[in-house]
Amino acid sequence: MPEELFDSTIVSLLNGGETNVGESDIESEKVKIESSIITFQQAELIIKWIEKLEVTDEIIASYEFKLLARERGVITGPTFHECCDDKFPTISIVKVEGNNEILGGYNPIAWSSGIFSSYDRTRESFIFSFKDNDISNHILSRVTNEQRATYNRINYGPTFGYSDLTISQIYGNICIKSDYENSIRESRDNFDVEICEIYLIIKN
Repeated sequence: MPEELFDSTIVSLLNGGETNVGESDIESEKVKIESSIITFQQAELIIKWIEKLEVTDEIIASYEFKLLARERGVITGPTFHECCDDKFPTISIVKVEGNNEILGGYNPIAWSSGIFSSYDRTRESFIFSFKDNDISNHILSRVTNEQRATYNRINYGPTFGYSDLTISQIYGNICIKSDYENSIRESRDNFDVEICEIYLIIKN
């Protein structure tokens, strides 16, 4: 994807404009998504996780992944909250720089921001990972401590649990098991983000 597309996406979305992703625009009867990170098959699997369907189950309703933000590299906390606060449910997806790892999380409730940090409670959030663009090579991890399902602070991007999936330009990007079932990443080290995308999930 051309670099200028990333440079203009955030501005366009904040101004209420539409960004034409071209070849990344994928449509079907049930799922519509524009993504430079995940495939249609991965998006469909995420919907099944949201609806708690089996992999072999058919999706009945139709869904749109509406792009709220896309940025090359890690998204800053202020940009994330400006684009995504008070919009829900959302899916946050990042591609790890230097390999084919994809990490993400589903938040069924609203993100918020403030000077002081806060956790929000939900039983329905989950985090996940894909490797090597292989839909069968994934990890799904649902929240176990609903009191700390999501974390909100102005200088943090999408953050799940205490450290289960943290995206922050200032404090680093990590995945260390704390409040979700499984670790979605083998390494506990900080990682760099190549691309970050946030979507609003619209069920029709």
